[in-house]
Amino acid sequence: MSQDRTTGLTLGGGGAKAFGSFAIVEELLGFGVSFDAVSGASAGAIIGAYFALFGEVESLRKELGSFGKIDWLKFADFTIGNRESLIKGQRYKEYLQEKFEDATFEDTKIPLFVAVTDLVTGKIDYMRKGKIVDALLASSAYPGVFPPFQKGNKVLVDGGVLDNLPYEVLFEHKIDRVVAVNLSVAGGDKSELNSSIAIVSRSLELMMDNAFHRIYEEDERLFVFDLEFKSRFMSLWNITDLSKSYDFGKKQFQKRKNELLEWYGG
Repeated sequence: MSQDRTTGLTLGGGGAKAFGSFAIVEELLGFGVSFDAVSGASAGAIIGAYFALFGEVESLRKELGSFGKIDWLKFADFTIGNRESLIKGQRYKEYLQEKFEDATFEDTKIPLFVAVTDLVTGKIDYMRKGKIVDALLASSAYPGVFPPFQKGNKVLVDGGVLDNLPYEVLFEHKIDRVVAVNLSVAGGDKSELNSSIAIVSRSLELMMDNAFHRIYEEDERLFVFDLEFKSRFMSLWNITDLSKSYDFGKKQFQKRKNELLEWYGG
């Protein structure tokens, strides 16, 4: 395939829905698409960082896909009397350290950009230096659920709050074209809105998705897989039906693969 131009990969946040991103990335690599840089927010940052460091995502997807409810519940180290978050996040941090160890951005095979939101300045930032685990803890610090990441005077949370599909940073760093995976939710189910966390999560999802579609403009340099999840099983926190999310991603790739290959080879 054409290698005349540099190609970037951008992966949006979306919690459990990110298993759809695994499918898209695996299919892209299977079709011979190569990438020169990667950016991501929240769950997309984790997948993107793993790809930037190891050159594949299948091993991570298989490991997470093998987790049962008990395995996922181990990450739920609830706090008592902590005003910052519902979960301490220590077990989550330990898992990320197990996967990425002490790797830094300088260790990646291709440049990596991780979107984070600074609550102090109210601005988006794109981390590209230091330890990868630190960047991922910040980018996936879902407000109210996981604690914010403190760095000097900065208080960093989920990058998706301000930029859930951070593709523009790749253009700013001279990448010629970008394949992006956006995880959105077109409709929900009333029965899911049964807790404060569910209501806040749904509200943030809608705000982030609305923000993306407001600023998004057609650009021949950009190819977006907009995975519009409609079913109840594809909610942000639903970790029991990850295979369905993965299959949905594969189906969406198949629908647009010819269009993609024409764009990539053009």
